[in-house]
Amino acid sequence: MTHQKKGKKKSLGSDDPASTRAVEMKNEFSGTQVRVTDISEYMMCPGKLYHHYVLCDKGTVTTPMLLGRIEHHVRSRLAKKMMSIYIAFESREELISASYPEINSIVNGTIAEMSDSIANENGVLRNYSTSLIRRLNKEEDERIELTNHLFEKGLAPVDIVRIVLPTRIEYPVRSISLGFVGRIDAIYTRENEQVPIEYKSCGYDPSLDLLPWKLQLAAYCISLEEQTGAKVPYGELFLTHTYSRIPVVIDQDLRSKLENTIARIDSFLNKGEWAESGRSQMCEGCSYSDVCESSKMSRATANVIQDKTSISVEELPDILGRIMEQNGTLNLFSCTGDEDV
Repeated sequence: MTHQKKGKKKSLGSDDPASTRAVEMKNEFSGTQVRVTDISEYMMCPGKLYHHYVLCDKGTVTTPMLLGRIEHHVRSRLAKKMMSIYIAFESREELISASYPEINSIVNGTIAEMSDSIANENGVLRNYSTSLIRRLNKEEDERIELTNHLFEKGLAPVDIVRIVLPTRIEYPVRSISLGFVGRIDAIYTRENEQVPIEYKSCGYDPSLDLLPWKLQLAAYCISLEEQTGAKVPYGELFLTHTYSRIPVVIDQDLRSKLENTIARIDSFLNKGEWAESGRSQMCEGCSYSDVCESSKMSRATANVIQDKTSISVEELPDILGRIMEQNGTLNLFSCTGDEDV
């Protein structure tokens, strides 16, 4: 395996499982650091990690991925600029006159920088720019109202800034105990506690499985604890399309699930075997959709039966044969790679 370089495990002179695991993870991942984002990626589709680490395939950068990167760049730049605006404001009107034009400027400037990388078909960039500015303006509405309220209570601008704006942006973390590296989107300070924020460029849906993102956020919180020595009891998921803020308490149950997931990722990468993942809404815009076996099978199936509203028993052998002709194989089952079929 080329993704890691194993070393001899050393004893800490302690029977503490967490301490033993820390040494094991440090040795196992001493070659190539695995990213915190790989935790959620693995839970959604193990195949992505297979392509990235086993096949050393970086994949294709898709339009949805680039739009997500644009939003992250915009938020990072905007937070830094807002810091200078908010630290010197004297009235609500002054904030309004300075902040909203800055949002427009940063969004349009960032999109212009990255426009060569995106196929601007059907006005993709224009529509995205309008949507992003609208969402950021609404967030700014809330921030200005909170700022005005705190200002009327007598708080100084420097103290208000610590409340309404992140204290750290794109903050790099590394965890020895987890064996991962990553960057926290933003960190706010609330009641003297650090609160990591993970932005997700999507909207809230009751059917959405939040566990992969919760585990990713838990890894960030634990990594931040290790680096700062201060407890990080919770973080927050912010689904930007619906302004949904979801607090995530880093309790023992979530820590146990995270440890179990890390062990599964470790085993998965060590085996280096393809894991059938099944097709989901996450496949749309995936950088590996053109080479992924699950996606190829699903597309072939769709191509064969897309015009049929029903299939008779007599037609089934012919349809399965046509699917096999397109793929060279047939897998009747789709599972996550660790389920018994």
